[in-house]
Amino acid sequence: MRPTLVLALVFALTGCVSAPRGPHAEFRAGGVPQAPPAPVTAIYVLHSSGATVEVRHAEKGQPVGFAQNTDGSVSAVAPDFEQSLTPGHYIWEPLPPAVGPTWVSRVCHRAADRLAMPAFLLFLLAGTAAYAVAASNSHR
Repeated sequence: MRPTLVLALVFALTGCVSAPRGPHAEFRAGGVPQAPPAPVTAIYVLHSSGATVEVRHAEKGQPVGFAQNTDGSVSAVAPDFEQSLTPGHYIWEPLPPAVGPTWVSRVCHRAADRLAMPAFLLFLLAGTAAYAVAASNSHR
């Protein structure tokens, strides 16, 4: 298996992945409000008509989205946040890692940087050793 594939598998299995791209939750007037659990711990931004309405931090699994109130109106919801909305189009989305990296992504990127050269040297050493063994066996 190639070292880069091994590293990718290790990082994926240990949680070293970036925040998903695109909307997390979306609501349009007349639609069904939903507040799905946050897929990753990140900073989530509520947008409407290109303007930022709210910015909230959410841990993985906490609800971020929209909820219907008893009077039929809709509110934007996130941890420690609830705000009634006027009719319109609203989107909650996580900030990309380049804007707000988590400590996990910083640790993973440092690990990848630190492991790349030793993995390459180990691969080079193993290849050289295999070549040397093959060369010595061909002289017998």
